[in-house]
Amino acid sequence: MFNIRKLFAILAIISILLIVQASLANVQKTDTLDIPSNSLYKRHGPPGTHDDKKPEPKADEHNHDHDHSSHSDEAESAGASNCSSVGVADYKTVDQIKSLFIVLFVGFIGVFLPIMGYKFESLKIPQILLNSGKFFGMGVILSVAIIHIYASAVGFLSHECVSNQLGDYESWAGVIFIISIFLMQFIDFLVLKKFGRPASNPTDSGLKSVDQNSVEEGAHIHTNALAHAHVHSHGQSQVNVYSDPYTETEAQKTRIKSISLLLLELSIIFHSLVVGLTLGLTDSSSLVTFTIAIAFHQLFEGFAIGDRLGSSYAKSIESSVANTTKRFIRLIVSGLAYSLSAPLGQAFGIAIHSSLNVQSPSFLILIGVLEAISAGILTYVVLIHMIAEEFSTKIFWNSSNFSKSVCFVSMYIGAAAMAVVGKWA
Repeated sequence: MFNIRKLFAILAIISILLIVQASLANVQKTDTLDIPSNSLYKRHGPPGTHDDKKPEPKADEHNHDHDHSSHSDEAESAGASNCSSVGVADYKTVDQIKSLFIVLFVGFIGVFLPIMGYKFESLKIPQILLNSGKFFGMGVILSVAIIHIYASAVGFLSHECVSNQLGDYESWAGVIFIISIFLMQFIDFLVLKKFGRPASNPTDSGLKSVDQNSVEEGAHIHTNALAHAHVHSHGQSQVNVYSDPYTETEAQKTRIKSISLLLLELSIIFHSLVVGLTLGLTDSSSLVTFTIAIAFHQLFEGFAIGDRLGSSYAKSIESSVANTTKRFIRLIVSGLAYSLSAPLGQAFGIAIHSSLNVQSPSFLILIGVLEAISAGILTYVVLIHMIAEEFSTKIFWNSSNFSKSVCFVSMYIGAAAMAVVGKWA
C-alpha cells in the first residue's frame, strides 16, 4: 500500500491528539465562570466574541476624569478576563445528548443512502439522480471549504485573544490556506511520480502524430497532474498529441483515486470533529437552532462524501484488480468514520464543557491553523480532482444538453444550500 495513505492516517490521529492536548492544557482548577450566553461560535467563533452586550457605565458627576481612567482599566481587565474564563453558562447535558443522537442519525442517513444505492440493485438510484447527487455534492464541498471551514479559520486566528500572539498581521488564515493548496499540488506530483512509469518509446519532442479519426470525440480531457493528455488539432486528417510522459495501469489509477478520496474524507472528517466540538460546547439557549443547522450540514456533506465513496466502490468492482469484499468493508468503515466524527467531537465537548477555556490563545490558534489547512485541502481536491475531472469526461460531453444543465444547476444548488446553512453553522 502506498505510504502516503499511512502518512495521512497518522497526521489525522496527530491532529486529534493535538486538539485534546490543547483542550486539556487549558483546564483550570477554578470554579466555572459565567460567560456571555450565546452560541459558542458564530461561524465557529468562541463564546463571547460576537454580539456581547456590555453594561453601560453609570454617569458620575464627580471625579469625571478619574472615572474615564477607571473605566479604561476595567475594560482592559474585562478583556483579559474573557480570554481566561472557563466553562459554558446555561448548559444542559440531557439536551446535548439528545442533540448528539440527532446529529448521528442524520449523518448516518446522509452518507449511507447513496452508498446503499450503489451497492444494492434493489435500491438502485436512477442515473439522472446519481448525476444530480454527484454534482450537488461538489457544490456542497466547495461551499463547505470556503464558507464554513475557511471562514471558521479566519474567526479563530483573528480573535482578540490571539492578536497579541500573532502580531499585527491579519491574514494568517489565508497564508496557511494557500500553503496547504501548494502542498496538495506537490503531493499530487509525488503521487504521479510514484505510480507513473516512463512511456516505452517517447519521441524527443514529446509529440506523436495520429489519425484524427482515432481520436475519440469527447475523449477525456485531463486537467491535473494525475493525467496529461493534450490534444492540438493541425489540419483535417491528423492531430498532434503530446505523448504522456507517464502512463498508468488500471491498478495505479485506482490507487491514485483512492488517495484523492482519502484526502477528501480526512479533511471532511476533521472538520466534522470541530463542528461536533462546537456543538458540544454550545449553551442551551442556542442549542436547538444550532442542532438543526448542523443536522442539515451533516446531511448534505454526508450525501456528498457518500456519493464519492459509492462511486469509487462501483468503479473498483468493475476492475479485475479489486477485491470486492475488502473494498466493501472499507466502504462501510469510511461511511461510519464520517457519521461518527461529529458525534465524537460533540461527546468530547460535553465531557470538557465545564473546565475548558475555549478562548485561550493556544486552543484558538491550533483549531484555526488546522481548519485553514482543511479548507485548503478540500478546495484543491474539489476543484482539481472532482469538478475539473467530472466536467471533462466523455460521458458528460456526450450527454444531452438537458443532462448537462441538470449537472450545472445541481452543483449551484448544492453550493447555495450550504451557503444558507452557513448563516447558523
